[in-house]
Amino acid sequence: MALGKLGVAARPVDVYRALVRVLAAGGLAAKFIWHAQELPDEVIRGLASLPPNLRLKPVLDVLKAGVVGAESLCFFAGTVTRLEIVQGAHLAQTILAASKPLDALWDALQDLPFPEPPWPGNEYLLAVTSRSRLVEIAKQFQNCLSRHDRQLDAVMSVINGNRYFYELQEEPGLLEFVRIGSLGWYLREACGPKNHEISEETRGNVLRVLSQEPSFCAVWEPRWRGRWDGGDTSDGLLRPE
Repeated sequence: MALGKLGVAARPVDVYRALVRVLAAGGLAAKFIWHAQELPDEVIRGLASLPPNLRLKPVLDVLKAGVVGAESLCFFAGTVTRLEIVQGAHLAQTILAASKPLDALWDALQDLPFPEPPWPGNEYLLAVTSRSRLVEIAKQFQNCLSRHDRQLDAVMSVINGNRYFYELQEEPGLLEFVRIGSLGWYLREACGPKNHEISEETRGNVLRVLSQEPSFCAVWEPRWRGRWDGGDTSDGLLRPE
């Protein structure tokens, strides 16, 4: 019966193998196959990619509803399961019940706590330790971090420990630091509202303060591009909109 749902046209060999794996494992994923009206290749591959412990009714329900694509199913299920362990069942249930569960998942990921900043705050620099504060600054400064795609990239980089932002206290400004492996932290950009450059005096004070930090590479280049860190090669994150 399952093979009959594949139609008369031949499918790729890996699709047949994936179908056999799902059916042989039995359980809810196999029932999904039996009851499905249509079986696109990506659905079969998505079901086969799920580890047995993630072939759960709530996961299959979002696939059936068409609100999470089969190509994202394994990532979605695995990440929601981890969030349930780390953050509790309520968050997982909220994501699964959302009209756009994948978007809700990314929102939840962006709300994960920021790691400890590379250096404590002082009279010159104040660490940006939350997504909400970073978004607030972006709106005030009217820079590209107010765009959802740039914000997502920046926040996830901070959460992953590859990037950190600091507010300038001496004058309005936002500093973006990036980490290059074990070499330490480099200053990538430093801009004020609407991309105005900070003063020479403030630049000197920042370098003087951070030069005491062993993990900071004491260089100043506010126009670095993203060639080496996967960013946009034509624009920095702090460009104005």
